[in-house]
Amino acid sequence: MNVQSVHIFIIALLLGFSQLAWAESLIVPVHGLGFSPYMKGQDPNHGSQISEEQIRDRMTVIAPYTKWIKSYGSTHGLEKIGAIAHELGLKAAVGIWLSRDYTENEAQITNAITAAQAGEVDMLIVGNEVLLRGDLSEAELIGYINRVKQETEGIPVGYADVYGKFLEYPAVVEASDVILAHYYPYWEGISINHAMEMVDFRHQQIIALANGKPVIVGETGWPSDGNTLGDAVPSPENAAFYFLSFTSWALANNADYFYFEAFDEAWKAQYEGPQGAHWGVWDEDGILKEGMQTVFDGSLRNDVIIDFGASYGIWRWMNNNKWLQLHNLSPESMVTGDIDGNAQDDVIIDFGTQYGIWVWNSNWGQLHN
Repeated sequence: MNVQSVHIFIIALLLGFSQLAWAESLIVPVHGLGFSPYMKGQDPNHGSQISEEQIRDRMTVIAPYTKWIKSYGSTHGLEKIGAIAHELGLKAAVGIWLSRDYTENEAQITNAITAAQAGEVDMLIVGNEVLLRGDLSEAELIGYINRVKQETEGIPVGYADVYGKFLEYPAVVEASDVILAHYYPYWEGISINHAMEMVDFRHQQIIALANGKPVIVGETGWPSDGNTLGDAVPSPENAAFYFLSFTSWALANNADYFYFEAFDEAWKAQYEGPQGAHWGVWDEDGILKEGMQTVFDGSLRNDVIIDFGASYGIWRWMNNNKWLQLHNLSPESMVTGDIDGNAQDDVIIDFGTQYGIWVWNSNWGQLHN
């Protein structure tokens, strides 16, 4: 690539040294987290009843770290999640778990509608991966969605599934107020180094399909342990890197999301393999996993952003670790790095506390030491 043809600016993202002590105590919340309160010995498939106390205890752990929670059911105690979320100052996307059990489906819908009419719900999700599991037909699912919409006017009603099911069933998109698409590079055997390329590509597909309707990332994540699938390797390092990469991408693309998930859940291992128990940002004991704090610090320090122009897109070097593509818009759509107003893009690099911050505008000049 001809260097002269490359439109480059590099911006170091850093916290001002004078504010560092204050910033280290600040928690920057993510948009949303998938919330399931099950603990050791509990399994929703066995009808475990969850107490309000347990829900409140688990949600209190994550409340400072998120703005929204997304739940997965509205029976066996889970119908209290919306009210408790509001009590803790959170918004609630309340899930209605649909399955082949039509009697249970009625209980789920009745409880969720009751909670919505009581003002305990900010969004309703009618079904989660129902089409993926093949539990209901398209017509049955749409019937449930329309029924809930009719009884909860003013509350957005959506459906959540892997992105491919929305492409396969566009009538479900038409019936929904909001689309919650799931993207899992891990399950597709994609390397951690190319995971965000897949997420970005598929997300743009769903946005185009939605034709102006809101599209939320309903689930995405990376397990911290489990089996290697193709080029996808689960590890604490990769789980933390994916969390950081995804939230950086979401910020750059103004994408709302529910990261999967808040806590590890042991019960999932028997259904999904060993990795099923290791999707949490926190472990099952409520301890934040290693590397996850960086996202909540809001401090992507010593990062470099390079705009290679319309042909190559905009990339970020994440914490001197790996490259992540942030955006593929043309340079004209981005804010330039012209610091001195001479119509040329300048370069800013944070070399750390030992060397300071320097700017290139025909000559190097130190900005901060």
